Amino acid sequence: ILPCPIGFFVDNQICIGCPMGTYSLQQFRNIQNPPAQEERKCLKCPDIHAKCPGGNQIIPDVNYWRASETSVKIIRCPISGACNYIQKSHNHNQSCLHAEKGEPIYEGPLCTVCSGDRGYYSNGKCYSCQSHIIQ
Repeated sequence: ILPCPIGFFVDNQICIGCPMGTYSLQQFRNIQNPPAQEERKCLKCPDIHAKCPGGNQIIPDVNYWRASETSVKIIRCPISGACNYIQKSHNHNQSCLHAEKGEPIYEGPLCTVCSGDRGYYSNGKCYSCQSHIIQ
């Protein structure tokens, strides 16, 4: 017997996907012997600053961050515009703003670290160091 995937709950030995507005981060390994009723349902989206399209997805709003795919805590980013979650990401750095070519501009916890050759300036934004070389 296959387990229910993460983002599904068990009802009468059937795996059912969590509907919009809810999520589940648990995997039920034995659908013939599921956990107690209250432990096998989908949960309400954990924060007003996130959307839950169903399944196991918790998508923070722009300017909000979550530490990992298993975290339910949504935190406001200290740098406006740095946090911009990309759906279906498997890497929490993907919740940080990326350039058009896909390389990260910000990374790390709360998207507060400049990525690659970028450095901070007084306005708190990350810019390419090569584009601001003083000659």
